[in-house]
Amino acid sequence: MVFVRTRRGFQARPVVTGARSGGRVVIESGLEAQWRIATANAFLLKAELEKEEAEHGH
Repeated sequence: MVFVRTRRGFQARPVVTGARSGGRVVIESGLEAQWRIATANAFLLKAELEKEEAEHGH
């Protein structure tokens, strides 16, 4: 899962990963080249997403 930047913040998007090398991971599918994604502090975005889901009963 990665977090994609949108006009309203960040949105979680599922991705398919491939080869890993030197701390990098190939994303096989799930992203568009022009999308901006969170590359740091994604754990904070995940915590916020989980909090929102808990508050809304999802």
